[in-house]
Amino acid sequence: MSATFYPELTSSEVDEIIEPLADLRLDLRDEHVLDALPPRRLPLDSFGEGAETYTFARISEAVSAHVYTTLWDPDLDVHLADPAAFRAQVELVLVRDFFDLAVRPLADLLVPREGVDSAEAYRRFCAEQLAYRLRPLALAHPVTWSRVGTRLERRMAAVAETVRRVVADADDVHRHLGVAPARIAGLSLAGDTHASGRSVSVVTLEGGVRVVYKPRPVDAEAAYADLARRWNALVGTDLQAASVLARDGYGYVEFVEATPGAEPDLDAIGELAAVLYALNARDMHFENILATARGPVPVDLETLLHPQRHKARGLVETDLSAYRKMDTSVFAMGVLPMVMARADRDGYVDVGFLGGGEARGSGPFRRFAVEHPFRAEVRVHWDGRRAPEPQRREELPRDAQRRTIDAITAMTDGFARAYAQVLAHREEFRALVVELFGTARLRYVHNATVQYEQCLRTLTGAATGADPRLAASLLKRIAIASRGADHRLVASECTQMWDTDVPYLLVRADQSHLTAAHDPTPVADLVASPLAQQQRKLDRLGERDLAEQLQLIRIALSAKLPDPHGMYDAAAVFAPAAPAAPAAPAARRTTDRGALRDLAARLAHEIADEQVEDRYPHLPHTWVGPVASSDSERPWPPGVLGYDLYTGRTGPATTLAAAGVVLGEERFVAAARHVFDPVARILAANSYESRSLAAAGQGAYNGFAGATWGIWQAGRLLDDPALLDAARTAHALVPTGDVHDGWFDVVAGGVGRWLVLGDDAVTGPEGPGGRAPDQVAEAVLHALGTDLPGRLAASGLAHGVSGLLLLAARALAATGHEPARDLAVRCHDELLSGFRTAGQDAAFPLRTNRAGVENHTDSWCNGSAGTLVALAEAVRVGALPAGVLEAPLAGIRASRVATSLTLCHGALGLRDALGLVGAAAPGTPAAAEADRLRGDLDSYLGADLVERRLADPLIRYNQSPGLMTGRAGVLWHLLDRVEPGVLASPLAFARGITGATA
Repeated sequence: MSATFYPELTSSEVDEIIEPLADLRLDLRDEHVLDALPPRRLPLDSFGEGAETYTFARISEAVSAHVYTTLWDPDLDVHLADPAAFRAQVELVLVRDFFDLAVRPLADLLVPREGVDSAEAYRRFCAEQLAYRLRPLALAHPVTWSRVGTRLERRMAAVAETVRRVVADADDVHRHLGVAPARIAGLSLAGDTHASGRSVSVVTLEGGVRVVYKPRPVDAEAAYADLARRWNALVGTDLQAASVLARDGYGYVEFVEATPGAEPDLDAIGELAAVLYALNARDMHFENILATARGPVPVDLETLLHPQRHKARGLVETDLSAYRKMDTSVFAMGVLPMVMARADRDGYVDVGFLGGGEARGSGPFRRFAVEHPFRAEVRVHWDGRRAPEPQRREELPRDAQRRTIDAITAMTDGFARAYAQVLAHREEFRALVVELFGTARLRYVHNATVQYEQCLRTLTGAATGADPRLAASLLKRIAIASRGADHRLVASECTQMWDTDVPYLLVRADQSHLTAAHDPTPVADLVASPLAQQQRKLDRLGERDLAEQLQLIRIALSAKLPDPHGMYDAAAVFAPAAPAAPAAPAARRTTDRGALRDLAARLAHEIADEQVEDRYPHLPHTWVGPVASSDSERPWPPGVLGYDLYTGRTGPATTLAAAGVVLGEERFVAAARHVFDPVARILAANSYESRSLAAAGQGAYNGFAGATWGIWQAGRLLDDPALLDAARTAHALVPTGDVHDGWFDVVAGGVGRWLVLGDDAVTGPEGPGGRAPDQVAEAVLHALGTDLPGRLAASGLAHGVSGLLLLAARALAATGHEPARDLAVRCHDELLSGFRTAGQDAAFPLRTNRAGVENHTDSWCNGSAGTLVALAEAVRVGALPAGVLEAPLAGIRASRVATSLTLCHGALGLRDALGLVGAAAPGTPAAAEADRLRGDLDSYLGADLVERRLADPLIRYNQSPGLMTGRAGVLWHLLDRVEPGVLASPLAFARGITGATA
């Protein structure tokens, strides 16, 4: 059973995580309000299309009306401006509650009837359910029946409690918030339910005045309002705050509306962000801060002074953990754009305040989709929306780019100014926080709300609603997200969700024990009180911390910008095509060498300084930076870098190893070893997790295959047999995957596992006759048999025909397999014919895609540089003649040159590709032309230009320590120019993971 419910856990992990919850009681209700639902007999034409606006509407409405009639206290009507309108508003909420919990079980009960029209069967089913008081639902789905009754009863009790409290507190609300007593015109129930069905309500009084009622402590809002007023007076800030009336366990907050069309004041937002950062804030997403004419106003501050995540068991996280730094950073608060996505889904949603809830594609959140809503075939499932068709991402209009740059400048200015004020008056700020927040009751968020919602969603299924054991088993999956927590806390999470609430935990600012809302029994203890943790953060503020936070602001604000493909006319970079003295480019390179070396040393020190520890001390060190996605439509938000070669920790670590060798500085070698030595130890001790390796993926650039190439290069550069052995072992652990069209994607597909092996791509560590030659032969035959070259939409190396050509060349070199030669020829023919620009005599420069807007680039990933890499490899192994390189080189002179300093899609990658051409076809006209072009690029890429670009904090790539699109790539380029021939090319995986080619 555990393998069914918890397939990602081993049996020992089930014993550790799940079994302690074995005695948790999750009982069904013996009786509740729906047991007394009266029978209703409605004509059949009351149901179905035309009579209902949504599936099971009449059933939901009947339930709602019964619950309101049964549970509402009519004595409260005297406090309502219009009891009938109030009832209608509340009944809509009850309808939604019932529908969300019961629609899937109801749909499961409805089955087509032989000989009965499908629409007629739906109408009969609905009529019978009401006539029999929903007893079929109650008997078949007892879990659903129990939880629906609980939800509806608690919702009504919470509504009545709200009305009573608003009436009782009317005079105090008037005195503190200026809202005159009046009858209640309506309640707008917002957000999740907590603590027995309670939720925040916007109370509208007669006359239209509104006030926000919060059925939980508002101590943090009240403390912040006082702090903002006093801090403004002390240092001259202009922090805005809503007025607050705090009661015992609940309270009222001024109703604040966003000003329609108001442009956010980024300077003021930066100022607010700095103060919230000093207060250890969390969860300040787009619904919790409002952009108003008077400035940004935070309206939900229950997670100020948020403590470190509770953990009671397992490995102790290091104090210098990158994850801990991120958890307490300006980014983690939610003020900045905060992109949420799942790896297996198109699109994303930006939940940050500045992101404003922007959604693209299907995003990470599942939604109900109802098919055949008024027929017997009605089915309810999740993720009903189709993902949008992929489209070419247009470069952001220049004015929009300018606005983003202006936003970065404004927000960093505001943040830095307010941060400096906190530093200058640190002790005054400290005293204010202790005075105002000392006994405040604060919300502790253990898991993200979306995780709780996902778990709650599993309980609405038909099978779950029918089987209490199944429901309890699925509910306990929250223990996986809460792994390491006190079992009492996990039990509280389960109990609260069983009662249909999102779990709500509280902690007093000056104490360390956690409790559930409205229950003083401790469920866990923190390592220190929220106040103590916030005070320690104040002690850590300083220049280095400020620089790190400003960097995160820049990354987050530029995360959704498309890659800036600025281009120069080739004539501005390259000398005329006439033969030039071969000594001239070399002289320019030599003249610049000392400056390049100095720049490389400074950059290497900078990258080494930014290295941070992973979550636990035994793990490889890492960096914080933009987390890249192979999906060009996916933003690159800040995060802890993984192991991929594209922008992960492997790239900068490999580059630092090279810097240590080329520049002769042991410090860089030590930084590289902080990444690679732990990998070797973990592999040698056989203490790795196969699940983690599988989750990392096979890809050459965004999977673990590329990481093994980095480990090998570090071992080769440092002459370390242990690292070479670790690379071989690690590579053998990368899953092979099945051959299909997606397998051939160089960045993310399974082909990457073989490409990183260099010339021995089909033998490698497995040895001759193993799985490798079989799979590569299978891949070649699949590509030929399905005419994959003619079907791939892109021409480039990363995702297109050029990448397929690179595989064909490597396969031919290793096996002599003639179909591989045929595939290489077919790929070349397709490049010439399938990607020619309309009306253009020459094939080069190629279009990046077969159809759509004309687009040419010299990039490695999608353009000329990548095609050169593949053609050079095909020439080197004898699959194609050297003459095939001449037209692409001529096309580069006739095209444009990227201005960005990146290996992936910039001038650095083009230079590297030209070097591969010269090595592949020495003594040929193509090699001479490639050398001339490379020399011109060296002249263009002088130390002064590179240094000037690196100093610009608004260039996106300067914010990343990554290899393919970050500063490690610049350092790699500089080192290659300082000591040519020492480094292997990450653009073609030269010197692969084999003894023979190393």
